[in-house]
Amino acid sequence: MSFYYEAEAPVWQYKERYGDWKKFPKRPASKLEKLYKKIYTNHDTSVVEYTWEQDSSNIFKVNVQTMSAHNQSSYYRNSEVSREGYPYPTPGNKTRLKSLYDQYYIEEEALFDVAAFFNALGVSPDGVDSLIVFGMMELDSFASITKAKFVEGLSKCGCSSLRNVKDAITPIKNAMQISDGRKVKVLKGFASWLFEAAKADPRQRTLETKVLQQLLELVCDPAYFPLCPSFLDFFKLESDKKDGDRKTCSRDDWVMVVEFLAVTNSYDAYDDDQGWPLIIGECFDFTQQQAEN
Repeated sequence: MSFYYEAEAPVWQYKERYGDWKKFPKRPASKLEKLYKKIYTNHDTSVVEYTWEQDSSNIFKVNVQTMSAHNQSSYYRNSEVSREGYPYPTPGNKTRLKSLYDQYYIEEEALFDVAAFFNALGVSPDGVDSLIVFGMMELDSFASITKAKFVEGLSKCGCSSLRNVKDAITPIKNAMQISDGRKVKVLKGFASWLFEAAKADPRQRTLETKVLQQLLELVCDPAYFPLCPSFLDFFKLESDKKDGDRKTCSRDDWVMVVEFLAVTNSYDAYDDDQGWPLIIGECFDFTQQQAEN
């Protein structure tokens, strides 16, 4: 579930025997992360080492399996290697997840009983918790919950049972919503995935503003996002217009709206020169006009 576990780039570091921890430069860190995912996500161990040429006299062989590095210029210069970030949990039991899916699959109608599943989970099908569960499954579309997506997605999040799924929701929701410790990258990643999953046709480039209005109220709870109500009013006004420029919104505008709400608590802090997209300024103008009336 990349929007949560991969929201922050992991920090790769190395430490020689008696030295301090030092960060790998950006390029080798990126290469190490790619190799790490190949080994631990794709289970491909055909290559486990990366050669990092720090300079002409310091060439390291970094082993991502043993998390160690050897300086080829010196037999004695070995280093520890560490990766700190958002490690995926131990994968859940796929056999148990397949059985769980089958409990809520209706053969006669060839569909997964979403309502029954969420009822057993103790989660409202109309709240943000249900969207988080869909995000854990990494659904491409809300229209279809396949066994493959159900099993692979929930297993990746460390789930094997209903209890595991229920327990996994809270830390993800807190990372997106709770003001103290909110992780904006997680929220933006979730908003981006949500936009794609809500499309009726994967070729769509925009979504109707009235749809995004409904999603925004779930994603940005006004209890934690003080400016959300003004955007809900603005979205409603625009979606109700017979002919208007904001009948639909692009994914970029949608994600930027969510980011703006996450980092801004008052319009007193709004400035046209901050580089926010036009839709933010339009909502600000709308709010000012409402205050004057």
